Amino acid sequence: PFSRAAAEPANYPRRDFWITDGPVYSMLVTNRLAYLGGAFTGLGIGTGSGVVVSVDAGAPDLDFPSVNGSVFTAAPDASGGWFIGGSFTTVGGINRAGLAHIRSDKTVNPAWNPGATGSVQCMVLSGATLYIGGSFTRAGGNGRNGVAAIEAGAGRVTAWNPNVSGSVNA
Repeated sequence: PFSRAAAEPANYPRRDFWITDGPVYSMLVTNRLAYLGGAFTGLGIGTGSGVVVSVDAGAPDLDFPSVNGSVFTAAPDASGGWFIGGSFTTVGGINRAGLAHIRSDKTVNPAWNPGATGSVQCMVLSGATLYIGGSFTRAGGNGRNGVAAIEAGAGRVTAWNPNVSGSVNA
């Protein structure tokens, strides 16, 4: 009774390896160099959809959590971390629906999870309130059309509800 073993590709590329933006059809490794051929126009480190880049070196910070969808907006949290919004479902391997809080230590805040049913296109932090806009109909489990206010520290949606019709993009 032997069982077959099969390799399965990972859902996320290795953070310390190069990826292409299209298929690779051939590869040759010789003299510690890899030659790739295929239908791609770009090659770079797999960072996910949101990444912090050093202004001085131009290098990505690979400790920043990987995002599995699109990041459309970000706002500093006034404590060295970031709020991010977009159209994604996981950040750093943790389920997050369009909104996430990344702490200054580059970990996803496990207690902050308001979520949005749709994409978050813009955000701004004003005092202790994070205002978000986009094409969503719910935020934090509450009906909110296109715009919502979130208690930045707790991640709870406030009672403020202007109930706009359409998307909010700025």
